[in-house]
Amino acid sequence: DKEQYENKHWVTTTPGVPPLVSTDLQIIDMGNCSPRFLRSSFYTLPSTKDLANQINMPLSFAIQPVAMLRPDETPLATVDMTVLGGPLRCRRCKAYINPYVKFIDGGRKFVCNLCNIETDVPPEYFCNLDHTGRRADAAERPELSRGSYELLTTTDYCKNSTFPQAAAYIFVIDVTFASFQSGMVQALTSNISAVLKNLPREQGQEKSPIRVGFITYNTQLHFYNLNPALAQPSMMVQPDMSEVFVPLVDGFLVTLEEAQAHLKTLMEIIPQLHGAEKKGESMFVPAVQAGCAALKAANRPGKVLMFHSTLPTAPAPGQLKMREDKKLLNTEKEATLLVPADPIYEKVARECVDAGVAVDLFLFPHSYVDVASVGKISTVTGGLIQRYPMFRADVDGERFIQDLAMHIAQPCVFDAVLRMRTTEGIRPVEFCGSFMMQNSTDMEIACLTPDTCVTVEIKHDDKLNEDYLAYFQVALLYTSFSGQKRKKYRLRLCVDTTA
Repeated sequence: DKEQYENKHWVTTTPGVPPLVSTDLQIIDMGNCSPRFLRSSFYTLPSTKDLANQINMPLSFAIQPVAMLRPDETPLATVDMTVLGGPLRCRRCKAYINPYVKFIDGGRKFVCNLCNIETDVPPEYFCNLDHTGRRADAAERPELSRGSYELLTTTDYCKNSTFPQAAAYIFVIDVTFASFQSGMVQALTSNISAVLKNLPREQGQEKSPIRVGFITYNTQLHFYNLNPALAQPSMMVQPDMSEVFVPLVDGFLVTLEEAQAHLKTLMEIIPQLHGAEKKGESMFVPAVQAGCAALKAANRPGKVLMFHSTLPTAPAPGQLKMREDKKLLNTEKEATLLVPADPIYEKVARECVDAGVAVDLFLFPHSYVDVASVGKISTVTGGLIQRYPMFRADVDGERFIQDLAMHIAQPCVFDAVLRMRTTEGIRPVEFCGSFMMQNSTDMEIACLTPDTCVTVEIKHDDKLNEDYLAYFQVALLYTSFSGQKRKKYRLRLCVDTTA
């Protein structure tokens, strides 16, 4: 494969199987989406359910919605259809306009390539057809010439019918005795200023629009006010964990430039304030809830970055007990160790997804910490789980800071909803990945990175016409980290056969 394609280019409308993911080449979008975004296990589909069963292999797609393109590849075009009141869609299956719809009646209607239903073209979008039945402006419109493109959306696609604000990252730091003993707190506080310089920026921006905030916790929650108008950072303590609330909004989430006035002082104060306390117990769920509530109160999507060291045994929601039992290994009951011990972890994860908040978990355990429970929130929200067992700052500190800096630098999108639409006769039935589903079609993902991948398995409802192609369309509604609400579309085309 490398001999055939390495250092060359590949056009997406080329029939057959695309180059392997390991092959480095330029991909040119000419109507089908790039295989960087969407790949199929088959590029020749069986036309009947019986034939698919004989193959005995899943008909599935791997979707990497925000994968990075090579620098020499054309970036996704952004289309503005707000003048139409939103994207142009099929009136029946709600598929979006794409290069494979067929315009009829002189361009006044189009036939959906997924369900074959006619839809009227708005007068503002009308254009005459050429002698081949193709719109005269097709080459000038990305939605009619490319397999992938982005659309700016209207407030109809936004929560509470208001556009979101730029994202925010909240650093939630465990300040128990174990965290100080391992050196985690010292390593983080002494390097956080350098790490924050890696916050992502939109192309052409000099400064990152992302805001930052800080919370520490042991058996209590500590919120920090970084308002540059203050003489020094202030701390507010919340001792009651039964009902978490946010004691301040103004001054809690600040831009990196605003934070510089007090950031160095705060990072010096945190070890001084909590290092001498030597509290052994900690909680977990209330700390996550506090970060989520702060982002929700500010109407911002974002991340809660948890830096946690011990099993949360303090009396609070989500309190856990030691449940590791080697006698259960290799028995039927072993599966009980791999699910959360308390349903509140699933509940909090769903609340985070609803708010567009991902939870990244950095663990520094020196003993059992029940990753199956605390990690559930990160798994459902699309967050990261990074584990540093037996952490020592002098040995592992540099690696931890490098990992954190790389993670912070990754461009992300938030509050995403992903759906796949297919040709009549087949439909998505199984979904795998880090997301939440409240219905049978939509995958809700709090955060997507360029490395995020989900898989979808399809099955037959009816016989496919082997004389026609099968079409698959993936739509992703998301909020960029700068606060723009957009839709991203991918279209993939496969050939059907009865073999």
